Amino acid sequence: MVHGDTVIYESLAIATYLDVHFGGPRLVPEDAEAVRTMQWVGVHNDSVQEALTVGIVLERVVKPMFGMETNEATIAENLPKVQHILPVLDAAVADSGHFGSAEPTLADWYFVPSIAYGLGCSDTADLIAAQPNLSTWFERMNARDAVAVTVPHVG
Repeated sequence: MVHGDTVIYESLAIATYLDVHFGGPRLVPEDAEAVRTMQWVGVHNDSVQEALTVGIVLERVVKPMFGMETNEATIAENLPKVQHILPVLDAAVADSGHFGSAEPTLADWYFVPSIAYGLGCSDTADLIAAQPNLSTWFERMNARDAVAVTVPHVG
């Protein structure tokens, strides 16, 4: 991202910059919710992105789109990880309706594309759909104009 003389790369740094320099609802709240928000961003980056998005969706959906061979061993290795993390995500949004706060935060925006990709993948769509709170969360997020116009459709 380029803003004036400032050049920033990496999505977390860009989101933090936007949060500090532009108006609107905070992406990272300025209280105890900030810790929970960043905790969930970390969970996404360390677990969900690696296992779901890279370990399964990339293998099953993206590689075939480019004529590349799917690595079934990679999918088999990551599927149990996804099966383990989805109930954790489901429980995370059960009470407040979002990751770390009663309102959407940076964490929610991180999870939206990964869950969308997972719902478009035959290996994980039913696993995600079986998580009632996570499914309700995604429906609410997907109904937002900012999400509806940007969520990719895969599968």
